[in-house]
Parts: sequence; structure tokens; C-alpha cells
Amino acid sequence: MKVVSPENTYAVIIAVEEYQFGIKKVEYATNDAKAFKFWLNEYLGVPDDNIKLWINTDVTKTRLEHELKYEIQMLQEDDRFIFYYAGHGFFDNGQNKFTAWDTHPENLKETSVSLNKVLMEPLRNSPCNKSLLFVDSCSSFIEGLDLGRDFIAGMRHDEFIEFIRSSNYRAAFFSCSRGEKSYGSLNLKHGIWTYHLLQALKGEVDEAIDRQFITSSSLQNYLSTAVPRYIRERTEIRGNQNPWAEISSSNTFAIYEIPADDNKGFSVPFAGLGLAQEDMFFRKVEMRLISKLPGYSKSVHFVPNRLSRETDQFISNRMDQIILDEIEHIYNKCKSVLGLRRKDITRSDRNIDTRYFRFSIDTRQNPNEPSEALIIRKLYLNNQVNETPPEGIENVFPIMPNEIVFPVYGEMDYNEIVDKFEDVEEQIGGTLEEDENSGLIEYSTSDGVKFILSTNDQELIMKPKVSQNLTIMLATVGQSFHRLADADQKLIE
Repeated sequence: MKVVSPENTYAVIIAVEEYQFGIKKVEYATNDAKAFKFWLNEYLGVPDDNIKLWINTDVTKTRLEHELKYEIQMLQEDDRFIFYYAGHGFFDNGQNKFTAWDTHPENLKETSVSLNKVLMEPLRNSPCNKSLLFVDSCSSFIEGLDLGRDFIAGMRHDEFIEFIRSSNYRAAFFSCSRGEKSYGSLNLKHGIWTYHLLQALKGEVDEAIDRQFITSSSLQNYLSTAVPRYIRERTEIRGNQNPWAEISSSNTFAIYEIPADDNKGFSVPFAGLGLAQEDMFFRKVEMRLISKLPGYSKSVHFVPNRLSRETDQFISNRMDQIILDEIEHIYNKCKSVLGLRRKDITRSDRNIDTRYFRFSIDTRQNPNEPSEALIIRKLYLNNQVNETPPEGIENVFPIMPNEIVFPVYGEMDYNEIVDKFEDVEEQIGGTLEEDENSGLIEYSTSDGVKFILSTNDQELIMKPKVSQNLTIMLATVGQSFHRLADADQKLIE
């Protein structure tokens, strides 16, 4: 299968969460749109210049009628167009319509836009015949003006079916079928459909993968089962939501190709290091001035200038309540997000264990700066390094880790390791810094990933540029690690 290049991919992302004239807001539409753009940037590699992100006040009727059509008219034959919409819409007098930020509830027909006129007809007339449409909204009839996250009247699919079948490379994906509602989730902070859509598009669920590709068919097959299952098993919602799609009948095409390196993990050798993969963990080390800790009083306490057990105990006492509150928050999220019960969770003042993970918070005085306290959060996943973390785990922790740590076993020769990194630096670029006194070797790649080797602590720390998602962290540092390892192996050969 062939995937369109990032440079030939153009996208328009639209989200109307809030409306000018009092139409009920569409919960999490903004989050959904920004997350969709992140996928385009970070996974498809689409440059910012190729993406239009219109949110709330950006989404005027005038802009939809003129600028959207203009963006489509600029497309060329080899281009791919991706469209995402989250907001209200309706079916009126033979036309499907989307609402804009300035749509007026007392004149819906005249202040909304026809999808056919601003989207599908321009695409039909464009030399571009590759397009993907994603719509997180719904097609149930809503009485009065209590719109919810749905279409004001029943959305008709006929118009979309005709459009999709006019090309071999077109697909339209909808969050639900006609007559149903599309639900958001307070726990996920997203529309349930969009959340699962992005999990699939990132290659994070095996069910959506077809021979290393996310295809038009594999995506819809996954969404059609995952969304109803989530609503049935993980929410109190009593309604139905069955995603619907129309895909070119003559062709199954690739949407995203999962990089081969993503599946290799960290098993390849580099610089002779032995990485204890089974002991890998995520970590966040936070530094705070002791003078800024809760309960510190200038008239009673003093800023220490040396290390002591008394200071360690002072830090621990001052942080106790904050840590207890954080553990309580994680406990509650384990139940609401991961669907665990009380008996499935073991917790103490500074630890919490489940079948999915082990988490701990520790405090101590900073050995390199006595006036500072360290708050160290560690997260161990109870699965293999190459496996996808549990769905929704990012929503469990109020403070996410920003580094991946591998304990290193065996002897480490400082000079030999520095020599290896210098060879790699010469071959593929990057920046190397090393300090034999502290035993630290730090190498920064050209794409912003940092590798910090501590010969004193016997650990390799990997710090990606982006760290809000565990799966992305693993994929990002995994790709960079393999570039280092490949360069190292070529030098050996």
C-alpha cells in the first residue's frame, strides 16, 4: 500500500464548541480538534502551513462559504485532503448543513452552511480525488433548541454516499448512525468517538492495524466495535452510538503507515550497554525550593546549606498532604477511567498498585543543591515495553512523567561510551555533552530527544520533546534510539 506524502496532504479542522447566540455548547470539541491536529503534525508529518485549524469564533458562516471553498480549489491532482468537523448540524430541505459560530437559533436555515456547496461540490470539481472526511456529531432529531452534541434534524447519508462513490480514494467517517447521539466523556475530556478514532489513527490498538497500516476498512471495523463497547462497559450511558462510514467500494486504501521501528522496542544493542528492559519505568523529577514548601516559615525555619536526614524528614512532612491528595486523585481515576474496583487497587500513603501499573512518589533533599527538595514520581507499567499502555491511562495521573528510564546492568567504561557517542555525533549529528566528575553523558538528537547516561546511577534516561502521552513517548524515543543504534552498528561494521 502507498501512503500520500505529508507535503501533499492538506487539512481543514473545524470545531464549534461555543456559539455566539446561545446555542448549547458542544463539549470537548476544542480538545478534539487540537488532538486531531496533533495527529496530523506528529504522526502524518503534515506541516503547519498545510493545516487550517478553525475553532469557535474562527468558524463564521462567511469563512466556511468562501475560505473553505478556496482551500479546496487550490488542491492538485496528487494531493490528499482531510476534513474534520465537531459541532452541530442538521438536514433541511434536501441538504445537510453545518452550523457556524454565528449561526442564529431563530434562523438556522439561513445562518448555517450547506455541506454540498462548501465541501462536497468543490471537491468534486477539484483535480484532487483523495479525500477523508471525519465528522464527530450525530443525526438524531432534537426538539426545540436543546441541541446537545448532535444534528438538529436527521442527517441524511445519501448525499455522502454519492460523493464517496464518485472516486476510488474517498471515505467519510461519522461518529454515529442516523437517529443516534454522539457522546462526550468527562473522563476522557474528548468525544468518545474522536478519542477512539485518534487511538486507532496513531496505531495504538492492534484491532485497527492491517499489516502495519491503518486502512479505511480497518479503521471503520475497529470504530464500529470499540465505541459501542466503551459506552456499554465504561459509562452509564443508556443510549446507542454506532459509528458509520461510507468508503469507496472499489478500493481499500492506507491512511497511516505505522513505522517499522515502532515495533522493535529497545532490544537492539548500543555502545555495549545492557538495558534491563523488564525494569523500565517512567519518571518525573520535580525540584522545589525548600523555602517554597507548604508550612515553611522564614521566622521559624532556615534554608539548609548542607545535606541532612532532618531536612529529608522536613521535606517529607511538608509534602505529606499534597502527596495524599494526589494518591487519592489517582485512586478515583483508576475507578472512573480504567474501570477498576476498590478490590483491584492497593494503595498506601505514597504508592498505588493495580494490574496495569505501579506508581510511587518519593521526596528527598537535592544532593546537588541542598536548598532544594526533589519530588520523584515513578510509573511502572505491568506489561512489556513494546505493548501499548492501557487505554485512557494518561487521564489517570494529574502530573505526567517526562522521561523513560532503563536501568543498565554490567560494567560501564566511561571513556569507551563517550567515544561511541562521539562517533555517532560525527555520523548523524546531534549535540554531545559529558562530565566525567558527575559521570553524566548527555546526547541530544536533531529531533529534540535527549539521552542521558549516568554511569554513577547505572541508568539510561530518555527524554522526548513531547511527553503528554506514554505511547508517543515510547514511539518517539524508540525511533531516535534505533537511529543511534543503527549508526553505532554501521561504525562497528
